[in-house]
Amino acid sequence: MNVQHLLPRLTLHRQFAEDLWAAKAPCFALGMVEERQEPMGLLALRPPKAMPKEAMALGFNFGHALVGNADFEVVQLFFEFYGFATYSVLLNPSNPLVQKVLSHMLTSKQYFFLAIAPDATVTAFRAEFGADRLADLREHWPRLQNSRTNDLQYQKAVRTIQKQTQAPDALLTWVCRDHVDCLDPRKDPLELTSRGAQAPQDKNRDERLAIAQLLDAKMREFERTDNGNQLELLAQMAPYMELFQQLMQSAQKEEMNVLCEAHPALDRFVQLLARIAQGIQSGAITVPR
Repeated sequence: MNVQHLLPRLTLHRQFAEDLWAAKAPCFALGMVEERQEPMGLLALRPPKAMPKEAMALGFNFGHALVGNADFEVVQLFFEFYGFATYSVLLNPSNPLVQKVLSHMLTSKQYFFLAIAPDATVTAFRAEFGADRLADLREHWPRLQNSRTNDLQYQKAVRTIQKQTQAPDALLTWVCRDHVDCLDPRKDPLELTSRGAQAPQDKNRDERLAIAQLLDAKMREFERTDNGNQLELLAQMAPYMELFQQLMQSAQKEEMNVLCEAHPALDRFVQLLARIAQGIQSGAITVPR
């Protein structure tokens, strides 16, 4: 793909941007962006390491493939940075956000790509004007538009591709997948004004990420010796409840969803708390007095 390194004024939805930056790299998000009040599809990639300027200057090769069988399909997007690395991500085409963004991209033939470095520097690329780089995707669109792929089928495809991927960080985690309400940047605009733009800063973001990582690690540690007793598992996690409460009070709902997506053991801890709370309310779990 020939790309143009522009200095555009890009407008993102603030919540989308903050949740993307809060997610654990390497990751990828699909969304919408505006340039000069024109909405365009957005492909946002946070690679595991900084890409050299030389590789960025060459642009990248953008492609896609379908993964699955006669019963379901998953879209795999590829980003080949010449002489540096190739990354890919798997998307569930039945996802409402994927449907809306891909449909818009196929109609407009214009879209932006954001490369977000570990130091939060953002580089913007715009697809070459007038070039239909989505011709292959357009060919498969009738099937994708009617996709019935469910989450179990999607997760199965992810596990299959993970086993086939040699580089551990080459397959990016798809985040912000439920941010359909963030597809209109004008509702909560955040402007990036130059190629050297910085990600939105949140002084507590790193602290929340560190807490999420700690809780995730402790949950995995205790699960290894778990005998199936939920209350015993909760008792082991009890010393970390104050940190969990701090995380819940500091993180917005959307950011918490992103953190749980990136840290599966943390998500299981949240579900454990919900099950126990429900059990206490229903009387299935008796609380000693």
